[in-house]
Order: sequence, then structure tokens, then C-alpha cells
Amino acid sequence: MEYIPEFADRKFGRKKYEYLLPELREILEPTNGIIVYQEQIIQIASRVAGFTLAEADDFRRAVGKKKADLIKAQREKFIAGAVKRGHAQRKLEQLFDDIEKFANYGFNKSHSVAYAFVTYQTAFLKTHYPREFMAALLTSEMDDTDKVLKNLNECRQMGIPVDPPDVNQSAVDFVVAGEKILFGLKAIKGIGESAIEAILEARKNIGKFTGLYEFCQHVDLRRVNRKVIEALIKSGAFNSFGAPRAKLFAALEKAIETGQAAQRDRQSGQTSLFGAFQAASGTQAEVYPDVPEWPKNELLQYERECLGFYVTEHPLSSYADALAPYTTHDTRSVLELPDGVEVRLGILAGAVTERRNKQGRLFAKVQAEDEKGFLGVFVNADLYEKYAPILNSKEPLVLCGNTSRDPISDAVEVRAREFIPLSTAREKLSRRFDIRIDTRMADPGVVDKLHAALAKSRGKCQTTIVLVLPDGRNEMVLRLEQRISPSADLIKEIRSLSRGISLAAV
Repeated sequence: MEYIPEFADRKFGRKKYEYLLPELREILEPTNGIIVYQEQIIQIASRVAGFTLAEADDFRRAVGKKKADLIKAQREKFIAGAVKRGHAQRKLEQLFDDIEKFANYGFNKSHSVAYAFVTYQTAFLKTHYPREFMAALLTSEMDDTDKVLKNLNECRQMGIPVDPPDVNQSAVDFVVAGEKILFGLKAIKGIGESAIEAILEARKNIGKFTGLYEFCQHVDLRRVNRKVIEALIKSGAFNSFGAPRAKLFAALEKAIETGQAAQRDRQSGQTSLFGAFQAASGTQAEVYPDVPEWPKNELLQYERECLGFYVTEHPLSSYADALAPYTTHDTRSVLELPDGVEVRLGILAGAVTERRNKQGRLFAKVQAEDEKGFLGVFVNADLYEKYAPILNSKEPLVLCGNTSRDPISDAVEVRAREFIPLSTAREKLSRRFDIRIDTRMADPGVVDKLHAALAKSRGKCQTTIVLVLPDGRNEMVLRLEQRISPSADLIKEIRSLSRGISLAAV
């Protein structure tokens, strides 16, 4: 893999190259002098060191196993055989090093070319048909939560909106609708194939649904039961009706009753006067109880409950700027780190799995989540006893800990040292507190009042006061000897002193 830039430079003539040995020209010329295929290792061992083809294949297999004793033995055998054929040992050492590097990630030619061909096809599709490509990718990996979340994040980076399912536009799988991608109905938890078929059949018969009542009157309510419709509402699948989800939910019982009555009438060949009036008046029946919409966090939680993901917006997105000064990594970048690295992440605590240690005390595995993905967190008994309440609070947290990489599976988790609510992170983690006062706007005596407020606070932060002078160009910088703690109460008090004050704790 490390030779890819070199290969590209040679292929396009940006770099000249020579062959270590004359015998290598015929073997490596098709690949610009770089070993690319396993067959080339076999050819090199045979022509350069005099191995039989069977010995050469054993050589190729042994070098690929990355076992020091095997590699040492093969190196000695390869160099001894090649020296007998008149080659310089220095060049042979270099050639064997190249072979060993290739063996870390090498395949046979048929494997490599087949993968390359599929890669070119997918690269073309992703470039020229990005929405269709990403919709297909999301569908193909729908059962893998981590991959779906990774692909959703990639869609955001590509500027492709991914919306919740839409009962009027969604199919079974992810589909493209205009400039966006829609979740498939199959992605909604608790909705089976029979219910989806019933929805698509009704939509085919009547066109788009205009509201909840019409939906309940035309889908087969024996297959689309109350739990299914609740999941449709919570996931946002009825957003195209233009009514808040809370109102739809409040109207559900009456809508189902109305729908069941309409379906019984149709089955018996009768249409009530009320039913005829509804059919003629269209939206007349789509009147919902006047209840307030669910709070934003509740909306997002329902969305996650039904789809497995926050789709409309992640709860942490509104805290991104507040968390940024106190975090070093996210759940995706942590996976690339070696064992034992100190990290800080902004997270929401998800599922908590409790277990007991040998002393009978509870410890826990916590599923941490941010906008990039999920991560396992180990919380020992002492910490779990201390932090259990805030792990169930659903508030944004700063997780402080160290990476722990499993030597067998190579999986990464974080061993927690501390959980800090975002509401207190400024006070606990800030190392510098900057106060800027524009004297052109500030009230008289504000500096004296500020000193009085700061005198009541003791902490770890180096504090600097910057005064913007009346000319608007020059500044006076005052560095306080006293270190303070930028608590929420202190910040509130400082902001109340005067106009023209801005604060930054980092």
C-alpha cells in the first residue's frame, strides 16, 4: 500500500526508475517496476534465486505469514541461492525487503484485477451518480449500524440530505427523491414486510395520502396495526401531511376507528352518509386535536427509537461549539489510535450494561455516541458508583479516558477516568479565561465591579482582561495573578455588569 504514490508517479512519468537486477525487467515492467501481484514473487524467487516453482510458492506463502523465524530462514535461503547465481548481496537484501513489504498486503493477479475493476465501477458511479450510489450503499449495509452511520455521515459531507422515511415517497429500501435520499420503510423498527406491502398497495390504488384519516381508511388495518402507525408517526414518515407529530399521535385512536368503520362499510358494499361526506370534502376529516408539538429532544429520541439513528439532527450537533474546546477526538478517530492514548470525547451515554466483579460490585459497559458513531466504554466499579446517575441523564458529557485496544480482535474501547457534564466542563477543564471589555460601550466603573466579582472566585484558570480603548484600535492587556474558576454563576454575574463584555473560556 505504501507504494501506491510511487506507482502513480512512475505510471504518469513523473518519476524515472531502474531495475535492481536485469531479470526483474520482464517480471516487473507491466507494473512500473513495483511488485503488485503474488505471481511476481514466485517468478522472482524462481529466476533470481533458482527456486523450483513449488519452492517459490512456499517462499511466497512463508513471507506473507509475518513470522520472524520463517522470514529469517527464507531470507537466508533466497540470498544464498541468488548469490550462487552471481548477484550482489547488497542488492538482494534490498530486493528481499521490497518483497517483505509487499507481502504485508498482496494478492494474486486475478483477485487484484477483479477488485480493481469493481473499484473503478463504483468510483465512476459515486462520482457521476452520487445520490443513487449512496442510496444503494445504505441499502446494502442496512443491517450494520456502524456502517449505516458512517455512510450517513459521508452523505452529509457530500452535501446529500438524508431524510426520514416518507409514506408517500419511500419504497422498501433507501431511494432517491429529487436532491435527497429517503430512508426505506424497511428501516423502521417494528414494521414487517406485510405492513409495507399493504402501504404500497394502498398508495398504488389512491395515489398520495393526504392525511392520517385517509391513510387509515385505505391501508389494510389488519396488517397495518396501531404499533405500526405509531412507529410511522414517530419516525417522521407522515411529515408530508403537514401536521405536527404530536397532533397525529393524539388523533390516532379516532383515525383508526374511522378507518375500521370505512373498511367494514366497503366490505359490506355500503357507504354511510358520513363516509360519503368525508370522501367529497377531502381535507374536512383531517382535523387533529390542538396539542403542542413534542419537545425537540423527544422528537429526536423517538426518531432514534424507530430508525436506530438520529436522522433529522443529532442532539449533540447543537452543542458542537460548546464541546469543541474540551475534546481531542471523536468516536471515529479514536478507532485509529494505539493502545493507552489519553483522549477526551463529547458524547451521549447510551445503553448501559451492568455486570458484577469478583467482589460483587457493579461495573459497566457503556455505549457512547456522538455524531460520528458509537464506541464502547469500560467503567470500573469505583467510577460506576460515582457516575451512574449522570450516565442515565441523557445530557451531553465529556468523557475522559484512555484507549484500550484488544490484542486479538484489534477492537478499540475507552477505559473511562471521568465523566464531566457539559454544564460544568468549562469550570473543570478550562485553563484560560479571557474577558474582553469594549470601553466605548461599557458602563462607568465596570472594571472595579469586575475585579470584585472575580475576587470571589478561586480556581485553575489564568485570567486576562483586555480593554479596548476609546479609539477602537489600541488595547490594554491586564493579566491577573489570581486564578479563577469560570463557573456558570460567575459568567452570568460578569455578563450582567455591563454591555460591551465578551468572554471566552478555553
